[in-house]
Amino acid sequence: MSFFSATGTFAKSTGGAPVSQDINTTDTATSTAFVPKVLILFATGYATVEDNMTAEMSFAKGFSDGTNGWSVVVSSDDNVSTTICKRYHAAKALTIINNAGTVLAVCDATFSANKFTVNWTTNNAVGLKIHYIALGGTDITNVKVGSYTADTTAAPNNQAVTGLGFQPTFLYELSMVNPTAPPNVANHTQSAWAFFNASTGAGGWTFAQHNVAPTPGSNDSAIRINNFQAVITKATVVTYQGSHTLSSFDSDGFTVAWSVTPGTAFYIGYLAMAGNFQSYTPNGSVFSVTGTGDTSFTGFGFKPSAVLQITNNGDALDIADFGFGASSGGNANASNFAETWPSSIQRAYEGSSATYFGILGTLAAPPVLQAAIKLKTFDNDGITITADTLTATTGFAIIAFGAALVPSRFKVVQVKQAVNRAGSY
Repeated sequence: MSFFSATGTFAKSTGGAPVSQDINTTDTATSTAFVPKVLILFATGYATVEDNMTAEMSFAKGFSDGTNGWSVVVSSDDNVSTTICKRYHAAKALTIINNAGTVLAVCDATFSANKFTVNWTTNNAVGLKIHYIALGGTDITNVKVGSYTADTTAAPNNQAVTGLGFQPTFLYELSMVNPTAPPNVANHTQSAWAFFNASTGAGGWTFAQHNVAPTPGSNDSAIRINNFQAVITKATVVTYQGSHTLSSFDSDGFTVAWSVTPGTAFYIGYLAMAGNFQSYTPNGSVFSVTGTGDTSFTGFGFKPSAVLQITNNGDALDIADFGFGASSGGNANASNFAETWPSSIQRAYEGSSATYFGILGTLAAPPVLQAAIKLKTFDNDGITITADTLTATTGFAIIAFGAALVPSRFKVVQVKQAVNRAGSY
């Protein structure tokens, strides 16, 4: 049995497409080179310099199983009287656009011995920072990346997603809430993501933004919530376009339970995994960091080997401020993006690679780093983090992965009793 993980950051190629980049994958804990089975990518889409905050907001997320990919990217201009914000989805490992909706870079991903390769089929001459976490090992037996469209049957309604060929134990969903088949660009910067596993059943965070109207004087409204896969729209009013939890993992896929009827048959991408590895998803719970120094998060039920984190400051109708990061122990990476309404301030922050796995910036002018979090240790039941910078209480959702449980081994000792047959019974 084995479970391997690697995290890191690389500068996107500046060469003309098609162009490829090989990224080596070596397990942080054991220094073992491995063939990836899962790749998760994310980037701010603007930053080329670490520890730097930029005006304008862009955030790209994607994943790949080495053959199939799915990605969502949102982008918004800073401090403009006429709203400029776009979203885009594609069946690719990662896609980057600007706030006008122009596609700047697109890649697929393939896996081979001790590395993954990103193949840029569209590319600009900007060396953006791309963050990744790669997972592998025999504890992961099956992986599938795909997509489905939301069932608009009146809720409550269960929707089965089939054709995976195995029963998952972990699920990561990602959507930009658009019924048009990918690749497609649309207005607004809505996106939603969620994580589910067989133990906790549900747990996710949602980000959504809606511009009032593309007319002079209008600005963006934004909202963030946690707990489950949900989609929210409309200025400063919570209006769900759809909401579901996980109903079950099935022999050929999974079933989601819609509690709010989807407004349209929008596309939802998924990364499904199966195997003996262990995983933890937040199930709506949030870990809070209230001060600098060390804080321990417990209740995972195992010692993690790799973690994803999503950072925010709680629910809001007028701010969407998120950090997204990953760590496999020795290396870490993090990005932050933020939006606010009605002042229409947009920011993206690029964290220092191999240092912080959780960062959060304020929307002040000039912007200020609000939280800078390091992973200190992987513990038997969770993790311990260290806050170098913290100006306000910060909430974390943690998604963790670990190796399979090692079965207990018993030594059977046979005790033989000597019987003295010389005497009588």
